[in-house]
Amino acid sequence: MESVSPALTDAFRLLRTDLLGLLDAAEFFGRMDEWDEPETDLAHRIIDDLVTVIRGMLVGHAATDTGVCRKCGESYPCDLVRTLHALIKDPDREFVRILHATWEVTPG
Repeated sequence: MESVSPALTDAFRLLRTDLLGLLDAAEFFGRMDEWDEPETDLAHRIIDDLVTVIRGMLVGHAATDTGVCRKCGESYPCDLVRTLHALIKDPDREFVRILHATWEVTPG
């Protein structure tokens, strides 16, 4: 197995640091005490974007007829699906409570 060059290792580290910085910025924005109307609109767009990112990560990961993930080749559910499921469906997080509250008030 070939090793990754130090330059490529640095590039991967910078890419990861940049992505984590963007998530930190979104989290910081979400913790602001008061929003004006433009900031509320921005919050809506950030939430939409984060949902799009999660959906984009999940969409290609599905089981084949042989029980293997068609995207990464692992047994299904693969690590990505298990991780997303654990994070999204964690009953101690607000995401689940928000969705349940939304489902309760949505006419069905």
